[in-house]
Amino acid sequence: MTDRNNLIEQRAYDLWVEAGMPDGQAEAHWAQAEREIGAADDSGSVQPALGTINGDDD
Repeated sequence: MTDRNNLIEQRAYDLWVEAGMPDGQAEAHWAQAEREIGAADDSGSVQPALGTINGDDD
């Protein structure tokens, strides 16, 4: 596994924990982690994605 994949995996796990460890959200957490890590690749620092995983803004 590449360093980038390791970073994405760890960030996706962190997002899952932050979201309360819901079932069925692995793909959404992975995609958000990829966006965040991609933003870090472009700028040199992690830029958090806007919005929430489940779309519940309440």
